[in-house]
Amino acid sequence: DLGALIGILRPNLVLEQMGARVLTGLVGDIDMPNQATKAVGTWLAETGTATESNLTLAKRSLQPHRLATFSVFSRQLLNQGTPSIEGLVREDLAMAIRENVEYGAIQGSGTNPVPFGILNTTGIGNVALGTNGAAPTFESIIDLETAIANSDYNGLISYLTTPTMRGRLKQTQKFSGTNGSPVWDGNEMNGYSGFTTTQVPSDLTKGTNSDCHAIIAGDFSQLLMAQWGGTDFVIDPYTLADSGEIKITVGSYWDVFLRYVKAFAAIKDARNV
Repeated sequence: DLGALIGILRPNLVLEQMGARVLTGLVGDIDMPNQATKAVGTWLAETGTATESNLTLAKRSLQPHRLATFSVFSRQLLNQGTPSIEGLVREDLAMAIRENVEYGAIQGSGTNPVPFGILNTTGIGNVALGTNGAAPTFESIIDLETAIANSDYNGLISYLTTPTMRGRLKQTQKFSGTNGSPVWDGNEMNGYSGFTTTQVPSDLTKGTNSDCHAIIAGDFSQLLMAQWGGTDFVIDPYTLADSGEIKITVGSYWDVFLRYVKAFAAIKDARNV
């Protein structure tokens, strides 16, 4: 007799909870027009000649990137399995896709076909802690907020980091010589919501150290995770029929897009020391 299945533990999927938006059912490539420069006024003497100042427009594109995987199981397992092995495999494959989409959105390398994640997007704010990395402080957390505000972006931000770094910040006091006022207090940091997931990297290299964690601040409503079509499940009982096996393949197409790059800033050299 079998009880309820004890599922495998997976990374915390937090981006939608933080406000990231998922665009579904897309068909063609999506061009996002944006204003690249702005007009600038100039103070002049009574008869001074004004300087021409034109805004310029540009565009950024969302294009589908294929994300797929497959599983193989035996017909005997299908016939004898309790609960349904096919349902378990489908659910596991679907979670693998969701997990990888969030991984790409956070730290995608940008090397084709992988999209650019937040941490590898050119133009986000950067707060460096030290030549070889360093332990984060309350001041460095505030510096993330300041980096976003200095870019003229104004929006409600939240923080995202690793569970280990949350533990470090819970043990770090806001001001030296004080007690009972940790940087990470409850579910907040610097007055904003804080979230954690092991999808945030903890093995970044800075100088001589390769154990650096990332801390991201941003308005995650400006993060788009775009999907073309749906998630396709193809059940193939024929290809491996001679060995008594069934193959299930799942395929999907995604891209990641930051509407306002300046809505994000990151520390990439925080160490648990």
